[in-house]
Amino acid sequence: MKLNTRLVQQYTTEPFEVQQLDDNVSVELHYMNDNPFYGEYAFKARFAIWATLDGIKYYLFIDKGYYEVMKELYDKETNTLWLQFWLKIDKMRNTYSKAIFFPSLVVYFILLFVLAEFVFGNTGVIIIGALLAIVLSMFGNALLTSKMQKENVKAVNNIKALKGAKKFEKLLKEQDKYAAKFFEYEDELEETNEEVVNTEKTDEEVLATEKTDEVVEELTVEDNTAVEEEIEENEEISEEEKNE
Repeated sequence: MKLNTRLVQQYTTEPFEVQQLDDNVSVELHYMNDNPFYGEYAFKARFAIWATLDGIKYYLFIDKGYYEVMKELYDKETNTLWLQFWLKIDKMRNTYSKAIFFPSLVVYFILLFVLAEFVFGNTGVIIIGALLAIVLSMFGNALLTSKMQKENVKAVNNIKALKGAKKFEKLLKEQDKYAAKFFEYEDELEETNEEVVNTEKTDEEVLATEKTDEVVEELTVEDNTAVEEEIEENEEISEEEKNE
């Protein structure tokens, strides 16, 4: 099993805690503030990321401030539940590859050959192939994503049962507070930096910048999509790692 391997390959810190989850599996907890990919995850409110190279030694990269607030959500018992979740996800991916993806490729090439040879001729091969590939890919990914999301819900419910409903809800509120505070601080820092830059510009430069900003704003499509669930992004990254 491989998961977010780029984080493992780029970390330089020593773990601040090591948890032995069972006889063969351990997880190292690292602050990810100095990791090159920290900003990419933090600005999506992804403050804790699981990673592994081999499915035996796991890493949990976590924002330092976030961990200080949410450490109860990352103790050994809770991380054991998350480990069980990731193992199920890995099994699902393997099943998908063996039972759906590869057989679909076989069916795809058979249909492509039959249609090209007896129905449309060679000129229709590219169009037919593209359509079949899109349909098969959409069906397989939708099925896999649906099953993974259900497992994600089960894992969260198991953690909720472990912590107790009241305690769990309190932790979720603390999580929301931390995210709000984090982004408020980043907005203030950005505004301060803009003020410093503007004071160093002439009136003509400021005017030119404002005009440019107006054009950029018109061309930019605002992203109103909510923060993706962790499992969805890990699925995309895993596909990239397989292609590598």
